[in-house]
Amino acid sequence: RRELIMEWKVVQCDYLSEHEGKNKVIRNVHWEVIGNDGEYTGRSYGSVSIPIDDLSSFVEFDSLDKETVIGWTKEQLGEVEVSQYEKYVTDQIEELKNPTKGSGVPW
Repeated sequence: RRELIMEWKVVQCDYLSEHEGKNKVIRNVHWEVIGNDGEYTGRSYGSVSIPIDDLSSFVEFDSLDKETVIGWTKEQLGEVEVSQYEKYVTDQIEELKNPTKGSGVPW
């Protein structure tokens, strides 16, 4: 049995074509977090706005990497929300391992 691995991914970035003289300024990040323990998988998806009021540390769109954008995403969500999403994914996996509810018909 493997330990639970959480992976944050960037699904898509929405950007403004031009803003304050900069091109492709990311405005919104669509993300997902996937947890996998080697047998079961849980997932959560969402989006977060990225503030564009201070572009002093602007990075060109084509120079961005996944880690930077995931860092922005987690920063905007905040530690509490990041932990809540990861717990939600962990809870999904626990429910798959040990179901507490079900559905179906008796015939």
